[in-house]
Amino acid sequence: MKARVLHADAKDAARVLADMSKQTRDECEVAMIDPAKAIDNVIKRKDPMFVSVAGETPLTLFGFTDYGDYLSMWTIATKEFFDLGAPGVFCTRRFFKQLKLKKPLMVITTSPHPETDRWLRLLGFEQVGGNSERREFRLVC
Repeated sequence: MKARVLHADAKDAARVLADMSKQTRDECEVAMIDPAKAIDNVIKRKDPMFVSVAGETPLTLFGFTDYGDYLSMWTIATKEFFDLGAPGVFCTRRFFKQLKLKKPLMVITTSPHPETDRWLRLLGFEQVGGNSERREFRLVC
């Protein structure tokens, strides 16, 4: 099934939050983040959000937070994202390649799941710092 990335709205966010993956729930717990409150703040600030979908099924909700020298990507993935595998990853990677960013795009993860780093590499990120608990990745695709 072909996946694509679209601009997201509150309805998309609610659908992704309702079907959040165990990996995402675990990372939010480790990072002490309430994903519903975090997304509510993104919506209130009117920051752009994106949703990747396969057909009508939401796969991920993501966006970028500007920290001055760099952008930090946040992501909420559904179980379907991990189940779909390569099509969802490559669709998101194509989207990243099209971005005309003026700052480095970073991901900082505290995910306890061993496959997280591999998924980030498949998305086009390389590890640039951190330790076993908190890892920093930069988009290079």
